[in-house]
Amino acid sequence: MLDKYSRSLQAVRSVINMPELYLDLNWNIVGYTNNFLILTKKVFEFTKKRKNIKEFLKEGDFNKIKQYLEKIEALEALPYDEGRKWVLRYKGPNPSDKIGESWIAYKSCERCQWQINEESGTLTITHSPHIGDAVDCYLMSAEEYGGANEDIKIICKVKTPGKEKHIRDLSVVFSGSSGKEEILPDLLGYTACYGAVENSEARIQRQAANIVAAEEVLDPDTEYRMTIERTGGRIRRTLKNLRTGAETTPLEAIDARASYDRQNHVGFTTFSGGISVSQIEIYTRKSKFSIDQFNIPFHAEVGIRDKTLEDRIYKLRIGNDSSAGKQHNVLMFEDITKRKKTQAELERSHEQLRSLSSHLQLVREEERTTIAREIHDELGQILTAMKIDLGLLESKFDKNQTSLIERTRLISKFIDATVETVQKISGELRPRLLDELGLVPAIELETMEFRKRTGLRCRTKLDIEEIVLDWNISTNLFRIFQEALTNITRHAKAKIVKVSLIKKNEELVLSVADNGVGFPEEKIYNPKSFGLMGIRERVRFLGGKVKIVSVPCKGTTINVTVPLNKRVE
Repeated sequence: MLDKYSRSLQAVRSVINMPELYLDLNWNIVGYTNNFLILTKKVFEFTKKRKNIKEFLKEGDFNKIKQYLEKIEALEALPYDEGRKWVLRYKGPNPSDKIGESWIAYKSCERCQWQINEESGTLTITHSPHIGDAVDCYLMSAEEYGGANEDIKIICKVKTPGKEKHIRDLSVVFSGSSGKEEILPDLLGYTACYGAVENSEARIQRQAANIVAAEEVLDPDTEYRMTIERTGGRIRRTLKNLRTGAETTPLEAIDARASYDRQNHVGFTTFSGGISVSQIEIYTRKSKFSIDQFNIPFHAEVGIRDKTLEDRIYKLRIGNDSSAGKQHNVLMFEDITKRKKTQAELERSHEQLRSLSSHLQLVREEERTTIAREIHDELGQILTAMKIDLGLLESKFDKNQTSLIERTRLISKFIDATVETVQKISGELRPRLLDELGLVPAIELETMEFRKRTGLRCRTKLDIEEIVLDWNISTNLFRIFQEALTNITRHAKAKIVKVSLIKKNEELVLSVADNGVGFPEEKIYNPKSFGLMGIRERVRFLGGKVKIVSVPCKGTTINVTVPLNKRVE
């Protein structure tokens, strides 16, 4: 389904959902698509008077575009012409190359019009036209060239068909998917086109959208030399007519959403047209630029100065185009008002749930404290009184009443055991040390009990004795600490546990690390990992940060940082 409808889907979205504005290089409005009139009739007046986009958008919104353009300008200024020596990775086609092995025909070209032929002593990859089918025909390399850490350069000689109507979308694909995949090979990568369907437009595309385009007409039955070089996120395409020696103006673009870290197959495509490709050379080299430098997607949300559109929010997409030999900026508007309202409602709902969760935790902690105190004080006092009375009763017995004396002593032992159980339950509900002496003694006691219970070696570094902590901070950090130890007991299979609690500037840092089996990174945010989820929620409640790092077979570290000067309600 995807390969059948993806191109038409892009076109439908452009027409229905994304009205476009065309602007000159000074950002004056010079044109628009017809569906823009559905939004506002002001666009007609602004175009007629060539007014600036600053006046069309709500106040301050153009600055969002300006900030993005400044980032692009910084990318344009990078030293792309400097770099390591290119390494030749492929030269062909070769006698050993075969369609279906070294080069894979995409499945939509069912009759497989791709062939490797010898013409005038030169091996050539050809595709016979079958324009009545109107399908995308791709031939992709079985091998991958150029990845996230590599630049790539492709040089090839292309001969156009003898009939102009057969020159249809002659393009080179790079950073694309294999011809064996179920999606269009260039949907994940790029196409550099040197002859469009109507033989009037050259372009560099990503995901069926132009990064840059220019008017350019190819001659029938003519050989061209094309070079594509992708250095970092800059893509440059040059084209030379080998009959006349004329070179077209290079197509050059900076892709601020560079994505060539997936599949990296190289290939050729035509829209059921004819093509002959020979003298193919593919070069790569280690890039001096990081892909992260080019991941600055444009995420501007703007409004339009029109009373009827005051409550509307639009997401902008930005591009450029060329017509009549002039470069234009293009703004595409997507109405996201409903989406934003739904998102805001969801965020409010999530925040309410989080607030409720925090409130319930607080109430539960207060209830646990109250129950622990009542169990310890009330039940403890009763048991103590019972033991005292039992001792007095024993003193009343004659020495020869041995059976009664033994019975009272046995009951006394039961009372002692019950007192210990009461103290244990009370401590589990709420450690008295946490309220009486503070967080550090409570962690020390919990660590000691953990060591006795599990037999694991524990190393502690607790260095905040002089700090009086807020009740919420000490309670939540202690519960986080308990949860970390519980996870170690259940899952880690560790031998050593390291615990540290230090004050760093105006923050408190709790760290719990083990040398156990660890777990995959995806489990950190697994919705069923309730323990880790609880830790994150407690940290969020305190206005802090949590970092969980787990390496399989090496162990897990939980670092929690909370501010000391933040008031928690």
